[in-house]
Amino acid sequence: MENIISCKNITKVFDTGETQTRALRGVSCNITAGEFVAIMGPSGSGKSTLMHVLSFLEQKTEGEYFFRGKDTKDFNEAKLAYIRNQEIGFVFQSFNLMQRVSVFENVELPLLYDFYTKTTQKKGEKKTNKERVINALRSVSMEHREHHMPSQLSGGEKQRVAIARALINNPKIIFADEPTGNLDSKSGLQVMHVLEDLNKKGHTIILVTHESRTAEHAGRILQIVDGKIVEDVIVRNQRSAKTDGILK
Repeated sequence: MENIISCKNITKVFDTGETQTRALRGVSCNITAGEFVAIMGPSGSGKSTLMHVLSFLEQKTEGEYFFRGKDTKDFNEAKLAYIRNQEIGFVFQSFNLMQRVSVFENVELPLLYDFYTKTTQKKGEKKTNKERVINALRSVSMEHREHHMPSQLSGGEKQRVAIARALINNPKIIFADEPTGNLDSKSGLQVMHVLEDLNKKGHTIILVTHESRTAEHAGRILQIVDGKIVEDVIVRNQRSAKTDGILK
């Protein structure tokens, strides 16, 4: 199986000029295509920082990071922007939906701008978006809400829309940072079932959480404390899956 992520001795230091905070202290790990991995730890442990480094939202301070077999030190800003837009999907605790546009338009947004060439989509090309948006919404059972505004949705529905938006470019990896943190237990369970189903279809899922009941949905748990991985446990068998052509 392909090592989609491989890192060795990753450190991350936040320097304000007056103080330095070491958020990551020599993290090493490998994640293969098709895995469902939970990064678990208490508040301030460095779990979200690790996710941000692995997803290119933050730059590492030191260490080696290979993404799909390529050394990330050779990636320029255009390449990083392309990966974030095309190969990675993001789901956050706060949903990050645009409040003044519909569910359909929220999910469509990543299709409207090419972050690699920095060009907007032409009008003719936009006509091909509808099927992709509806397919993404259908994958999270939200196609019947396409014309609703975010304010008309429950918390669980907002998160499922956020997942649909993360899926729109058929990413290899979905990073989910505390996706159930703002949800009640029932809605949180529904969201986790959606992520489990996407993993079965071939998406690699990397989940950050401090809740053991959420982490238990993953096949593997990385326990992080004080910026270091202290435990790496397989909690259930995971079958390899193709990561191309998932959404059709």
